[in-house]
Amino acid sequence: MVDNDDEDHFYGFSAQQNDDSENMSSSFRNPKNLSDFLNSPEFSQPINGRVDKTGGELYLMILKFCLTNNLPISTITNLFKLINSFFESPILPNSKYFFDKILNPQTDVEFHGVCPDCLSYLGEFGSGQLKDKCDLCEAEVDVQKSCNDNFFALINPSTQIKHLLETYGDHYNYVMNERTENDSIIEDVYDGNSYRTFRENLPEESKNKYVTMVFNTDGAPKFKSSNKSIWPIYLMVNEIPRQDRLNKIICCGLWFHQKKPDMCVYLQKFVDMFNRIEHITCLIKWQNVLIKPYIVSCCVDAPARAAVQGVMQFNGYYGCNWCLHPGVSDGAMRYPVLDPVPAERTHEDTLNVMLNFVNNPKNEMGIKYPSPFICLTGFNMIEGFLPDYMHFALEGIASQMLDYFVSNLTDHDIEIIDSRMEKIAVPKHLKRFSRGISERHLWKAREWENFVLYYSIPVLKTILKDDKYYHWLLFVEGLYIILQDKIDIGELNKAHRLFNSFLADMTRNYGPHAMKYNIHLLSHVCKSVFNWGPVWTNSTFCFESANRYILNAIKTATGAGHQVVRYINIME
Repeated sequence: MVDNDDEDHFYGFSAQQNDDSENMSSSFRNPKNLSDFLNSPEFSQPINGRVDKTGGELYLMILKFCLTNNLPISTITNLFKLINSFFESPILPNSKYFFDKILNPQTDVEFHGVCPDCLSYLGEFGSGQLKDKCDLCEAEVDVQKSCNDNFFALINPSTQIKHLLETYGDHYNYVMNERTENDSIIEDVYDGNSYRTFRENLPEESKNKYVTMVFNTDGAPKFKSSNKSIWPIYLMVNEIPRQDRLNKIICCGLWFHQKKPDMCVYLQKFVDMFNRIEHITCLIKWQNVLIKPYIVSCCVDAPARAAVQGVMQFNGYYGCNWCLHPGVSDGAMRYPVLDPVPAERTHEDTLNVMLNFVNNPKNEMGIKYPSPFICLTGFNMIEGFLPDYMHFALEGIASQMLDYFVSNLTDHDIEIIDSRMEKIAVPKHLKRFSRGISERHLWKAREWENFVLYYSIPVLKTILKDDKYYHWLLFVEGLYIILQDKIDIGELNKAHRLFNSFLADMTRNYGPHAMKYNIHLLSHVCKSVFNWGPVWTNSTFCFESANRYILNAIKTATGAGHQVVRYINIME
């Protein structure tokens, strides 16, 4: 973190003034008014001060300034032209063309055309096989330029992965060769059962020459006056330090359209591109190492998970991603506790149904279509998908339960609760403090988390009956356990029992209509922790944060994909 009080040093400028500046008149250095400034002798005299920076240093300082202040490309090129006007001949790239030539190479970028009406695939730009007419709906398509309505972009992540692994080479070497495993403690993704199984199934020569990643994609609206949204594809590298992996998210795909992407098109081309990456050559501990990349898990919200996995959404029959719970419809789909417990989905059964889908295209086990991820090397079609703690537990269960708790309260009662919340002293390390429950419709996910862990127990004690209060404590204690940095296997089993008790009492306390999909996911979350580590290793918090940087790169709706690709290339 750079101290904002030392911005001169941050951008590379020296705070020391040269001899010429010391000889400047006070009317120029510290004018009384505009007239005093304009009439000073230095105002019209040429500047003869010595420049002690190289052209490269000046270029990097200005570029750093532009990225820090999120300037658009037109402003950056104009700033370069301004700097060039100070010198007899240009010393910096003075056009958008030269700027892109240096910082925005297209060698690792693929642009794929789609029909703007039905989203059918048309081909890759520059391949010579791009269609100008859709075979399905016969719409005419302008293929002369990749406008934002008829293409999606894929960026080969090899360079970004290589940069991260080399930057954090010591940690990567520690994970591959030095880290010891503890069968009774789950501390990181490397302690997860599925991660260990993945590593054991690798060839012997590859057991310490691989890198794994978490996949994410979701829609993020950009313009209030437009119905268009972006659907980026993100990867998070597991084998780098904790805080850095959460902040160094790789963007390797972008869909910008008013319609949601056809996942069979969008993801199939991504999987094809990713599978073409044989190895990435990285300099680790002063040795060149050939590292094979794998995507081993996918953490997205429920609608995106159904689309990526190729199964029914949660509001349809057999809509659970991990078990064969049929669901019960009472105007909306509900997931009551069943006896016997529904069978779990398996990778092998799912794969068989999807591979036979062409010959037997029926909705079997809730499967709608073959997911492109069946072609992704090393990916498990069931265990590879993770319940997203942020959406199902915080914005889902916590929101649902709080609505139950306050449904019979008056406005005066809610004001009293808000007042109590203001008086509660919570840990100072929290990045976001929760507003009162009267503003819960505006809460962000962190505010929901803070409410559950820090506010809810003292606040709800006075407004809930004992049976409902202790029922809520089951959820809070279970959530606290799976959020710990180090989770003992015994504690994880306890969390599983707490969640099962919470599920069992849900119908008795709030009726069968309360058994929503998010509640049902509590029966699967502990197994996900057992397979892939604590929930911090795979929640969508970091991906939602990455959306902010991508959205900041878009200055206009026209050519949004190209703007983001340029931004990503510059940030590399």
